[in-house]
Amino acid sequence: MAEPTQKPFWRGCRRVFRWCRIASLLLVLFAVCLVIFLTKVGLPEVIKRPLLSELSNRGIEFQYKRIRWNWFQGIVAEQVTIGETNQTGGLRLQAAEVIVRLDDEKLKDFRFHVRALELHQGNAQLPLNETNQPLRLLQVTNVST
Repeated sequence: MAEPTQKPFWRGCRRVFRWCRIASLLLVLFAVCLVIFLTKVGLPEVIKRPLLSELSNRGIEFQYKRIRWNWFQGIVAEQVTIGETNQTGGLRLQAAEVIVRLDDEKLKDFRFHVRALELHQGNAQLPLNETNQPLRLLQVTNVST
C-alpha cells in the first residue's frame, strides 16, 4: 500500500516551526549562560569603563576587587575602597559590598548615570589634623548607608 504524501505547504510549515523552536531554545540557553556569566565572573570591561569614568567625573575614586551583576540588586561591587580623587588625607570608606544604583531613564539610552551608592558592612576613616598635633583618626565601623 502506498504511503500518503504530505502536501508541500504543510511540510514547509512544520520545517519553519521546527527551526523557530530550535532558535528560541538556543536563545533561552544563551540568556541563561549570559546571566550565569555576569553573576559568577563579573561585568565585562565594556560596561565597567563608562561606569568608573562616571564615578571619576563626580570626584569619587572607586577601587574594587570584583564588579558583578545580581538579579535582584543590580550592579554589585565587592571589597570596595571609596575616596575623593586627588586628595590624600580625606575621607576613606571601605565596604564589603557596594550596590550601584543607575538612573533607569538614562540607561535606556545606554548612558550610565549613577543615582546612588549603597554601602553594606563598611568602615569609614576620617583623619583629624590639627596644627602641631599628632595625627588622630576618626573611625566608624559597620556602616550601612
